[in-house]
Amino acid sequence: DTLVNELGCVVLIVDIISDSEGYAWSDRERYAAARTDVLEVSGGRGERRKLRETIHAALTALKAIDEVDENSIAALGWCMGGHPILELGLMQESSVKALISYHGVFDGIRQSNIMTREQAENGHHDCTVLICNGKQDPFVEYADVENTQKLFEDCGYNVKVMNFDGVRHGFTNPAQDYNSSDAFSFDKDAA
Repeated sequence: DTLVNELGCVVLIVDIISDSEGYAWSDRERYAAARTDVLEVSGGRGERRKLRETIHAALTALKAIDEVDENSIAALGWCMGGHPILELGLMQESSVKALISYHGVFDGIRQSNIMTREQAENGHHDCTVLICNGKQDPFVEYADVENTQKLFEDCGYNVKVMNFDGVRHGFTNPAQDYNSSDAFSFDKDAA
């Protein structure tokens, strides 16, 4: 509500796995298959083409809205939303000024497109990246966070990583207080 009502932002929520039914929590096998499909690395450059197509479609739709300043876009991702944040950063869209990941999962970063120095130097550099991570998040390996940070820095982005002691996955969601899994917890201070 704050983004829209107080800051006047236009918000577009993108469902990258096309889960219009809400099966992601109830049918984990179906979710895993959809996740694998959208995150498939293809081609010699290690791009996630299906994910990039979805991101490109979302950016096109967002830029078509009259109230949107198409040269001042920010993207936020939670959990699996770390992947689109990373991929959008690699796409080096000049309209994107900020990328923010909350308890973002970056698994598979080692197979991602590692840019050449020439590609990084030719990219745009006025994008700020914030990665917020819980140190006790069992779904996010710290090596993946470090590799992601390096990749963003290689793109010339200003990167800040905030690692919170004693914080687990899903820390921004108060409903995690009702989750019976020890892997998840809400943390008011980190959120």
